[in-house]
Amino acid sequence: MHIPGRPRHWLSMLGTVALAAAAVTAVTVTPAPAVTGVPAFYLTINVGVRGTAAPQVDAHRTSDGAVTSTLPTASGWRTEDVSAAASDRTFFVAEQHGEFTCPSDRFLEFKVAGSGVITGVHQVGSRVSGMIGSLTSSPGGTRLAYTTVCTTPAHPEPVWVVHVMDLASGAVSSWTSAPKATGTADVTEAGEDALAWTANGKSLSFAYQWKPSQAYFDDMAVVLLNPDGGSGTLQAHSRVVWHQDTRCGPGPCVFNAWISPSGTSLMAEAIGASGLTLERLTLPAGRTAAVLFRTPVKSTGVGVPEPPAWLDGSGTYWLVVAGTQLGWVRQGLFHRLQPAGSTAAATW
Repeated sequence: MHIPGRPRHWLSMLGTVALAAAAVTAVTVTPAPAVTGVPAFYLTINVGVRGTAAPQVDAHRTSDGAVTSTLPTASGWRTEDVSAAASDRTFFVAEQHGEFTCPSDRFLEFKVAGSGVITGVHQVGSRVSGMIGSLTSSPGGTRLAYTTVCTTPAHPEPVWVVHVMDLASGAVSSWTSAPKATGTADVTEAGEDALAWTANGKSLSFAYQWKPSQAYFDDMAVVLLNPDGGSGTLQAHSRVVWHQDTRCGPGPCVFNAWISPSGTSLMAEAIGASGLTLERLTLPAGRTAAVLFRTPVKSTGVGVPEPPAWLDGSGTYWLVVAGTQLGWVRQGLFHRLQPAGSTAAATW
């Protein structure tokens, strides 16, 4: 669960290593049998591995979790998030540099070859400013959606802004929360990865909570935004497709949700007495249609549940943390990939 106003990844405080982004390290691994239907590779942002506290991106083979290639963070930059296009071969990384409250940001694109080696690392789009909250690539890999929050002396109150960048032109459309005296709610980003595209790239979902309540589970909602509708306010350019009843306690209570690729349902993470559940919610009713997986809750140590899960581009397979292990899930079955202790983010 992301706490509004808190840095998205505590690993960003741990420093960087003086290595160029192009200095990719390939790892020699023994081929393993393919896993039919599942993405061949996944990526993780790791910290505190192989003798360094600096974050780095590792490419893994899904069949056995083996690291096949590594992309270290360039000197002076902090790796904040990673996302994949609809295939598992094109990936994007968001990096931050400079002042912590309103840093400079850049985006890197690269491929993962059939051998598992990271190739073709290059910067895409334009430089932007603000702490990165969420990052997600459009299915075709031509646009990036991301959120930022920027605090300056002139604007001391943090405000989440949703952006969509066209990578070919660098043009950015932005939507800012603009509450009114009539009661229109201010919003703040909810989960760690609060953005998701539909498969046709025509809609973008954003999971948020009402800012005045600052409640962890109450007042959760998901809006759909038209990414081609021009810049403006979230209130004017989006519509609410799901809102959680504030009486959801003692649970299960949803703390993050994304639109499915088909646009007909939401994929949600929820907390209840039995732990974390991954659920599919019907639209427009918003009722739980299926519980896809259940695992004990992981805690951040400050009383806020933070059990990570990441969905693949097809909406079929999940990467989840169950206990101390990272693995993939389909139809309720957990397939172990690697220990999860150093994993700050993942995608496939």
